[in-house]
Amino acid sequence: MLIASAGLWRWSQDYRSLLLRINSDRLEWRARASHDDLTGQLNRRYFFDELPVQIKQHQHDFRPAFLFMLDIDHFKTVNDNYGHPVGDRLLELYGKEINGFLRKDDLGFRLGGEEFALVIHDASALTAVEAAERLKNQLGQLSVVDNHNNISRTCSIGIAELQRADDVHSWLKRADQALYRAKDQGRNQVVMSDYAP
Repeated sequence: MLIASAGLWRWSQDYRSLLLRINSDRLEWRARASHDDLTGQLNRRYFFDELPVQIKQHQHDFRPAFLFMLDIDHFKTVNDNYGHPVGDRLLELYGKEINGFLRKDDLGFRLGGEEFALVIHDASALTAVEAAERLKNQLGQLSVVDNHNNISRTCSIGIAELQRADDVHSWLKRADQALYRAKDQGRNQVVMSDYAP
């Protein structure tokens, strides 16, 4: 009887250990599926899954939210002139700086290439623009050293405040239009979307 009970105890320990390992693997794969490996940001797939949830929640609670679309200025020249490993290091620095900038409930995404998106919660238009200016300045000071060259790039940021009538398409479109205006006006600037209800 004692032997059977010891065997059962050992089996339950093995079973428990297996379940813990399966759960750990599941969490790791879930994180890999939702995060960009290079920057640590949430990825494009997660962005398009999460944005409708954010919109619905903020519209339901009447809470303000802002979408920042951020693009590194002239990033292609980094890869062309210094190589992709240097470009990757700059992207890693950008990801780390953005992660440090985000508050607890804010979200940061790498959409692909040199384009990032941020969902900023519970701010006024003025504080959103001030925060974007601060972030833009911080990112512009980052640099990668390669063969005694300091390589840095500025960024442009377009901002759109969530409106009651917005869906994913309209909110993203207004933030994108603001980003393109920032680039058209000379880059290295923050532009807030015009909204006419």
